[in-house]
Amino acid sequence: MEPDRKKVKEAVREIEVVLWKDWDPIGVNEFSEAKSEYDSYAGAVFTVAFNTRSAMAVAEQLVGVERGSMGFEGRNPNTLLPVAEKILKIVEKV
Repeated sequence: MEPDRKKVKEAVREIEVVLWKDWDPIGVNEFSEAKSEYDSYAGAVFTVAFNTRSAMAVAEQLVGVERGSMGFEGRNPNTLLPVAEKILKIVEKV
């Protein structure tokens, strides 16, 4: 069964906020004009969270973005588990 599109859009918007406030690997969340900096990653993060229901899978997705898209060494996924848990709570509502 497909999830409700309206709920998915709402969840993705909430994930965008979590990525900006809590993940923020490049340190821009103090600048309001950069609020949409991580929005392009929210859909893929939602998909991983929705399909796996695994905090570790979400944390690994975020580390993959840091390494692949941002060119960072990437953190240990365990350090991102609190962010991943917030994302999973959002996805639970879908």
